[in-house]
Amino acid sequence: MLNAQRAAQESSRTRQRNPVAADSEATSTNVPSLDPSYDNLLDSMDTSLTVYSSSLPSSPRIVMEDSHDARSDIQDLDFDYQDDTTLLDEYNGPNDDIFFDDDLDHPCSPSPPSRPRSASPEFIRNLDNGPTNPSADNPVPSTINNHAGPNADDEDLLQELVPAFQQTPPVRLLYLQAAIAHIIGSSTVAEATNQIQDGLDLIELCGALPTFPVPRRSIVTVKKHLGLQTDDYVSRIPICDVCYKRYSLDDIQKLDSPTCTVSRCKGNVYRTKREHANPATGEDRFKRIPVKVLVYCPIIKAVQRFLLRSTFVSNLRDTTQDLNRTELSDDDLMHDIHDGTEWTKLEVGLKRVCLPDGSITDIEESPGSRRPLVSCNVGLSMTLNIDWFGITEGRPHSSGAVYISFNNLHRSVRYLTHNVHLALVIPGPKEPSLENLNYCLEPLMDDIHRLYKGLYMRMYGFQRPREVHAAVLCENSDIPATRKLTGTAGHSHKTHPCNFCFISLIDIDSSVAYDIANFHMRDDWKLLEHAHHSKLATTKTARKNILDEHGVRYSILNELPGWLPMRRSPIDFMHNFYALVKRFLFDIVTTGHLLDSTGWDLFQESINSVIWPSGIGRLPKNLADDHGLPKADQWRRLSSIYPFIMWLCWRDHHDEIKASAPPVPASAKPRPTFKRDLRTIYKLVLYLSVSERILASKAISVNDINRGQAYLQLYCQGLELLGVHQTINSHLAMHYSLIFRQYGPAYATWLFGFERFNGVLEDVNLNGHGGGEMEYSLARDWVEKHRLYELAISLPEGASDKERKLVQRAIDQKGLDRGTLRTQIAQFASACSISPPRLTTKMKFANLRGLQHPQVYLLLIEFLQHEFPDLNIVDDMTAELGTTVLFASRSAKVLSFIVKDGIRFGSATATRTNADQFAGVLMHGTRAPCKIIYHFEIHLPHEIFYCSAVQEMTSDDRIPIMPWDRFATDLGVNVVYENIFGPLKIIASSNLSCAVAIIPITTDVFAEKKSLWVVQSFDRTGLEADDNWLLGDSDQDGDIAS
Repeated sequence: MLNAQRAAQESSRTRQRNPVAADSEATSTNVPSLDPSYDNLLDSMDTSLTVYSSSLPSSPRIVMEDSHDARSDIQDLDFDYQDDTTLLDEYNGPNDDIFFDDDLDHPCSPSPPSRPRSASPEFIRNLDNGPTNPSADNPVPSTINNHAGPNADDEDLLQELVPAFQQTPPVRLLYLQAAIAHIIGSSTVAEATNQIQDGLDLIELCGALPTFPVPRRSIVTVKKHLGLQTDDYVSRIPICDVCYKRYSLDDIQKLDSPTCTVSRCKGNVYRTKREHANPATGEDRFKRIPVKVLVYCPIIKAVQRFLLRSTFVSNLRDTTQDLNRTELSDDDLMHDIHDGTEWTKLEVGLKRVCLPDGSITDIEESPGSRRPLVSCNVGLSMTLNIDWFGITEGRPHSSGAVYISFNNLHRSVRYLTHNVHLALVIPGPKEPSLENLNYCLEPLMDDIHRLYKGLYMRMYGFQRPREVHAAVLCENSDIPATRKLTGTAGHSHKTHPCNFCFISLIDIDSSVAYDIANFHMRDDWKLLEHAHHSKLATTKTARKNILDEHGVRYSILNELPGWLPMRRSPIDFMHNFYALVKRFLFDIVTTGHLLDSTGWDLFQESINSVIWPSGIGRLPKNLADDHGLPKADQWRRLSSIYPFIMWLCWRDHHDEIKASAPPVPASAKPRPTFKRDLRTIYKLVLYLSVSERILASKAISVNDINRGQAYLQLYCQGLELLGVHQTINSHLAMHYSLIFRQYGPAYATWLFGFERFNGVLEDVNLNGHGGGEMEYSLARDWVEKHRLYELAISLPEGASDKERKLVQRAIDQKGLDRGTLRTQIAQFASACSISPPRLTTKMKFANLRGLQHPQVYLLLIEFLQHEFPDLNIVDDMTAELGTTVLFASRSAKVLSFIVKDGIRFGSATATRTNADQFAGVLMHGTRAPCKIIYHFEIHLPHEIFYCSAVQEMTSDDRIPIMPWDRFATDLGVNVVYENIFGPLKIIASSNLSCAVAIIPITTDVFAEKKSLWVVQSFDRTGLEADDNWLLGDSDQDGDIAS
């Protein structure tokens, strides 16, 4: 009855808004009924173990066509999808692209006309029961084409999707207390249920227990009604413990023995467990339990949940602007992945076929079905990442994780935990082979195929379901994982170490490996053809021969239309480039004995003397003794200061690089075999550091890409001439120019975010059980974080402060956010944002005449008169009509620091800390290094304005020419006198440009030793801005492969 009433109310509202649309809708017989009731959804969902059918053909998609047809289609994968998803019939009703806004009396503009497609998308209903709707103070901007924005229907959706929110505040608070005690604390199911029942009894005694809706009295149903039940989103699939072949529970019951059914596989599928005896016969009962399970979180359910979040939808890129965009010139900056050439090339409406000659190609599913993904109503571009990491102490156990990020999201929020889907957790203790990995990826690939063809899903801000397509833009992992996932030969393969061009391992130490203009590039379609032959091969020997001859094996990713093993696998800049930085220290400086004991002491002393911005972690203080750095970001910091540190270590009495290196110790083994020419090696250091500064920029043009690639090429060629042994990383770096053109700057694709997720999973407490149970706990913890986040953003407007504080406490305990992460994210999304300290509103106004610099008051008035001429600002000693008085004692607050665009800028006069008191400041069209003395919050009529008092660092022509001066602009450095500053100046705080690091040095200035500072900006590289949030309070930013 309740559902019927709601349906009638919905129909009535629709007719009032648009009678014509309502009538046409009523005449359609094909439009599925949109039953808005979600009250009993969770109770009706099957939360038992979800399994997938293993009766798939060995070649599920690519098949050979008979002689009567020139082409063959990839078979549709129509296996039994046994999950909780409810599918409706084809959605072909009229006006299915029109949505309504409750604040309007007419339909909003319809979306572009539907394009032909071969198969109508599936329609998803009742897929998710979780919290999705935000509070009213979190509106959705028009980032997606034809977005309706928040309206009354979204508030109705909130009540439908989270039945618990229909309860009164006392009952809701009780639900939250019991659920969080059960999830976060140590409360058992029985204890939590008793807590709920006791609480409801107290509420009833107070006369506040509602009769409708009827309160739930068990923790199981309460968690479901709060949307905190994770079992609905995590599936355990039985697999063989050796070959990883998938089975269903029915298959296990039908097997004659535990042995795997795959030929020559010696693995087991299940084990038996004794249960209680049969009371009738007295015989023991035995239960078959999977030996190992694969943990899969269905991506379709995750996408539906994401699209019901306002925070997700509001950050999606409006891809309609990409349809007919003009091609960027070589001088235009690329800011993100959507500026790369591959962004608009991803297409839907295709199917992959095998031609009679054995070649592979993509064709239209039906005439006219081919179209760019960016032209879809909702076209999600996805990035896959796979990695393995240890999860136990005291014994080796490596688990694998497959993450999916959504490239349509703004870069500042793309890699937040709650916006990234953990699709698979692959059980250990060892990494599976490629063949085994293909079995593991099957359920994910099946769902991606369904998303590729299109599904109708409910979406925040839209009354009617939206057609959603998704496709994999790229796979982005470290080199070993990429080669395994894509089926290409490993990076140590003698014949095919590079998956981009035909180069052999023996060529790495020759000029051929660095002659970019003459590379012989591979053909993706040929790789697919040879991979298909490998799939059809019946013996390991035949597959190995194909690998050795063509450098490729079969990967299940090859079944995806549009997937290309080379073009869709960009090289990860983080692991690849900073491995070169590491190799310089190990293979050249250390192995070449280019520093003696005195030199290593000076090396460490120089590094320890660097004044770093607070947003950038320090390097170890014992780097001279232990040359290893475990994290990629530490190698980033070291590469930025290499030229200055090595100059201090290698200079002679005339401040020039020494001609010869220190003698090699007699006991050194092995002895260096390359030329130990310090001056040549120092020049190569400059090339390496400059290329890092250019290529690691947050925004980059094609011209800059070419310059960075050229410097890196000179570095590798120089090492080759010196006779230094190089690794495959040096050669792979020669393909950066191609990768950056395709996928934008390094910030768009590097793995700092994904590496951080591994650290998040490593911190989960586990019970040590094998067979996939620990991996199951990891997936549950990840989904739990998502559900808590969704609960936090979906609390109703009338929620009490106690409810909000309780949910926030749960989020803090689960480690979902760190510190001021959300504030930083909001700042990153803004072109220029300034945030004062949180307690500024409680601060007293400062007496500007009583500051250490009394001239500040008049300087402020002069500056504000220039900035705001219409206000006619005067001092408090002037009394004239039509003026604005800047009172010395009640118009300005002095701030110890401000945060601009995510960067912290301190001040020299702060009482607690003087960190970050130096910065790069925009002055007269150039950036000057300055010392910050004050930050002011000026209270003007109808406006608050932020300005800063700074002193510019000084330099003159007497400072000698430095060996890096030719590259000073690219390195972002200025050489100034130590602690000598110009007069005080007032600037707008918006002119604070970047954080800086200071490297103290000494040199001769007209035959007199002078202390100088090398001031290096950190706006182009380092975790100083947009990526600082990736680390939070930790330093989990990626290991470097040796």
